[in-house]
Amino acid sequence: MPIADEARRNLDPPTLLQLITELRRQHANAPIRVFVNPGNAGSDALIAMPLPAGCELRTFRDLGALVSEYMHLAAWIGTDTGLYHLAAAIGIRATVFFGPTQPHKIVMPAQKNVQVFRLAALGDTHCEEKACTRPLCLHAGVAVWSHALTATGLEETPQACPLRALPAAALQELRDCSPA
Repeated sequence: MPIADEARRNLDPPTLLQLITELRRQHANAPIRVFVNPGNAGSDALIAMPLPAGCELRTFRDLGALVSEYMHLAAWIGTDTGLYHLAAAIGIRATVFFGPTQPHKIVMPAQKNVQVFRLAALGDTHCEEKACTRPLCLHAGVAVWSHALTATGLEETPQACPLRALPAAALQELRDCSPA
């Protein structure tokens, strides 16, 4: 699930490819499905993106179609979206990547089948920069989890981005924020 209702919580094609590459490494023979609502902003680039072998794009436009797809999932991996909450409610094991939002305010303590990751440098802070369209905090977190090289990309973030005040090394440490 690479797209949320806010651009600052979306994965771009290169970050999605990093994630898929690592998933393929971890689960060589498992099918990987990328779910995208074609009505969401940013979906066109992901729909046009060529996917590696063993991956398939699944589009949906309504909740019924999505729930039907979810019933066949062994695990859900994505960003902080309502679609994560649906997976957790159904009981699907989930891995969620957080960027600007606070995991401890989103993930319920009783959700034991959820792994939560966020850049360690962000701590428990919330980013109020709503104009962010390339969430380096999210992309760097996925890159670290995926064992991929990260380009800083700070020049593409808004001037108010809290990552601009941190050393580049701060973009290389991921924190597991999963419920205890």
